[in-house]
Amino acid sequence: MTAVLAVMLLAAVQPAEAQQWRQTATVMADVKTGHATRAFIDTVANRLRKSDTLMVRRSRDGEPMRLQTLQHSLLADGVGLQSANRMFIDYEFQIVDNELIEEIQDIQLIFRPPSTTERDISVLYLDAEQEMVADVMRESGVPDESNVAMTHYFVNELSFPALSLDQNVEVVSAAGRNLREGYDQRRKVLMRQMKTFIYDRDKVYHTRILADQ
Repeated sequence: MTAVLAVMLLAAVQPAEAQQWRQTATVMADVKTGHATRAFIDTVANRLRKSDTLMVRRSRDGEPMRLQTLQHSLLADGVGLQSANRMFIDYEFQIVDNELIEEIQDIQLIFRPPSTTERDISVLYLDAEQEMVADVMRESGVPDESNVAMTHYFVNELSFPALSLDQNVEVVSAAGRNLREGYDQRRKVLMRQMKTFIYDRDKVYHTRILADQ
């Protein structure tokens, strides 16, 4: 635990260069009704149903398949496309000049059974470089409660700071190392680093997706 935390902190104090800081992290967020996570899954599911040509995968290393095949595969495991109740999001953070850039790289949707003795079930893997995923994140979102003409786009609603404020996301890996405990401590460390860069060092925070490179 201490070693991983030290790595994260040391990364934040590297000598000033064009890229002053870089960090990767994976977080797990709950999928709840009324939250952006649920709206995102519903939007993706609706988009997939409108196309019979897109190839999808249940996991990063899974075999590509058509939606109908995916649905049959999920049904065999007793779940559906919208059964996901957790999502794992891979981020990369870096500071370049006066910007703190957050990049959403991919999202893994899973169904986690209530019993701790049962295994997680992979539902859908979403590569943020894929055109459909990129379009949903850039062009769709959650309507503003006070102004229905305004949309909070998923690219921002699924950002690390937004999810951290909306719910207690768990940081499950950092710098490529799995973290088995102290989730909230890791989340607070990352948030503290970001606040330092944004407010104390006057950095502009910018969220993008892998397809934007």
